[in-house]
Amino acid sequence: MKQIAVIPCGKKKIWDMDPRTGPVYAKEAYQGTLHKKCTQYARFHHLYPVILSAKYGFLKPDDVVPADYDVGFQHHSGVINDEALISQWHAKGFSRTETIVVLTGKKHIRVLNRVIDTPHQWEFPLAHARGIGDMLRILDQSVQH
Repeated sequence: MKQIAVIPCGKKKIWDMDPRTGPVYAKEAYQGTLHKKCTQYARFHHLYPVILSAKYGFLKPDDVVPADYDVGFQHHSGVINDEALISQWHAKGFSRTETIVVLTGKKHIRVLNRVIDTPHQWEFPLAHARGIGDMLRILDQSVQH
């Protein structure tokens, strides 16, 4: 993987629609608009999508999410620790990535800055967005060209 896009998971999940759903692939678990638009952006720009979850860390699309959860990086309990994130980053091969496109908000960027220590080219297409609506507009415009 030369280029990846770090994508937020989001609060809305498949279990919100059907609580009886069992374990699913990460690419199927997250159902929010921002997550879907970020995934679309990654595909359009030929970037490998890496989902960042406060509970499970860095997820590849085919990693399994076992069940519903409600944990965000602003919470104190249930959040994956930095050591585990660092370990995942290296174990999953992301440390060999050349370009990281960050499609997340500021709280995720703070986490990334703490755990990624290898030199990469960073891109922040949503850095100047003024809110979720602006983020969605930027993402939509970027896949129309």
